[in-house]
Amino acid sequence: MDPHRQSGHLLGQPDPRNPIVRFLSQVTEPAIRVIRRRLPASLRYFPLDVGFLVLFALVIFGLYGIVPMIWEYGKCCAPRRTQCQSRRMS
Repeated sequence: MDPHRQSGHLLGQPDPRNPIVRFLSQVTEPAIRVIRRRLPASLRYFPLDVGFLVLFALVIFGLYGIVPMIWEYGKCCAPRRTQCQSRRMS
């Protein structure tokens, strides 16, 4: 018997009793469930979990698209402190 197939860690089913696997499932499943419901029917039954790929793409877009944009907006539009305000806060 193939040792990878028996242990279930290489392209196999992870052990659902493992606490790390249970934690990851509990954290990601609510978001993935919402995405799966909004996918077209043709993609819901695709052999690869498209819901996870969409969630991953949204997280990457948020990290590299939305967060830097908000950061730059905050730097340019934040009120500047004057010297009087700085002395009062000290």
